[in-house]
Amino acid sequence: MKKYIYSLLFLCASLTGCTQGIQHNSVPESLTNSVKPISGEMVRVWGDITSEDKLAMVAEKLAQHRGQSEEKNMLALSGGGANGAFGAGVLAAWTESGQRPDFDLVTGISTGAIISVFAYLGSQYDYEIIDFYTNYTDSDLFRKKSLFSIFHSTSLLDIEPFEQMVRDTITPELLSKVASKHDSGKYLLIGTTNLDTQRLSVWNMGAIAKIGSVASEQLFENIILASTAVPGAMPAVQIDVMYNGKIYQEIHVDGGVARQVFLFPDSWDISSIANRNQNNLNIYVIRNGEFLPHWAQTEMTLHSVAARSLDTIIKYQGRSDVIQIYQQSLAAGGKFFFSHIDSGFQIEKDPTLQFDQYYMQALYQHGYHLMETDKLWHREPPIFGTQKINK
Repeated sequence: MKKYIYSLLFLCASLTGCTQGIQHNSVPESLTNSVKPISGEMVRVWGDITSEDKLAMVAEKLAQHRGQSEEKNMLALSGGGANGAFGAGVLAAWTESGQRPDFDLVTGISTGAIISVFAYLGSQYDYEIIDFYTNYTDSDLFRKKSLFSIFHSTSLLDIEPFEQMVRDTITPELLSKVASKHDSGKYLLIGTTNLDTQRLSVWNMGAIAKIGSVASEQLFENIILASTAVPGAMPAVQIDVMYNGKIYQEIHVDGGVARQVFLFPDSWDISSIANRNQNNLNIYVIRNGEFLPHWAQTEMTLHSVAARSLDTIIKYQGRSDVIQIYQQSLAAGGKFFFSHIDSGFQIEKDPTLQFDQYYMQALYQHGYHLMETDKLWHREPPIFGTQKINK
């Protein structure tokens, strides 16, 4: 379904007047680095940030114990739509093993943004992840729009049920717990794609939760909705920002458009967070998708060629993102642990569905089994033609 939607999106983009724009007040290019959400609070940075003065958002507190032997544990969760069931299975089995750490940093993109909130709060919230990735289907989350309404919107689907579920789940009580974790020096970062700038926005979700206002709760929810907003399928999200008291709107969509997975903004040096001599930094990456190429017959049709091409683009983008995190880990003297949907999982997803319950339940069990049997973690990104597990 996701590949089909992308194909349709590209087709629409080639036609003039495919949709009519929704009114919004765009941020002028000259103000893109000056506008701030929520009454001037600085709660996000660019994913390709180079400004050193903003590194304090996360790095300063994470580095407070760099001279001690205390381990630092970081978890990066990728995009992947329904493939988030894989990560859900991994986390559930990790909890059952009794070895799952209390993460100092959790990052999420797209479907990983949903998982990240609960992974950050701890294993007592596993039930939220398990329920979402094993019990929900398309009919629980989306409704197809009429042909007329499609041409007056930014999406093919009406996501009101999914949006309501997000807003019902993100309560003031939950945000209070996120804020409490943030105060203890632990960080939750979620990525969205800002379409005007074509850059990844990295949001400090703990800082947003800590504000404790109605506006901050709405922003927290909107970021999750934006990070999961598959372009063309789900509506783009407008996020209010301001400069000198004037309100503008940024347009944000699926974080996976810019990154499949991230740990820190590109230019951050994470070596200051860990003590290389004590080797106390553990970096875990869960790729909710395939990592290695696999053969599949491609038909000579528009949909088949476009879908297969887009699948390949996403796979190689994800590969590059994982390799970047691996290199960051090496530079910091950290230990790298990587997991992905391997060739041992052979069940095909129903291409007409975004959330195929049978597929997701099977994938959940696969992730659970790999973790349970100690066959999950790679100590370096797998190379083509291998499935080697390095513990």
